Amino acid sequence: MIDCGRTVLSIAILAGGLLIAICASAGDVPVSDRGFSPPPPQGSFAGVRGTVTDAAGNPLEEVGIAVTAATGPAPDMLRLTAPDGSYTWPLPAGTYSLTATATLGGYRPQTLEVTVPEGGNAELNFTLESEP
Repeated sequence: MIDCGRTVLSIAILAGGLLIAICASAGDVPVSDRGFSPPPPQGSFAGVRGTVTDAAGNPLEEVGIAVTAATGPAPDMLRLTAPDGSYTWPLPAGTYSLTATATLGGYRPQTLEVTVPEGGNAELNFTLESEP
């Protein structure tokens, strides 16, 4: 028997005669009779969602959305819009600059600022203009 104390998650794997145990402590998180209750979030987590369209209102697919933070941490990566021009990006509360850049070209990049409220979501829509 593997004693992990009070745990939310306990996994044991027997591989080639080697027993590997993984225990995740839940602290004072109550365990229900239906499984477990996840620990409360470590901080406020919210996000930004929106759409990217051209000047005529047509959705733009595969537009890269990059994030830089004015306050708080920002992930160092790029998200692409879906075929309907939509994007979602989970971000902690803070103020961010988002830049939309068409990966296939033909449009000018656009940078906008957004504030994600504590425990909430923000909407930020882009309208990209054609390059001359």
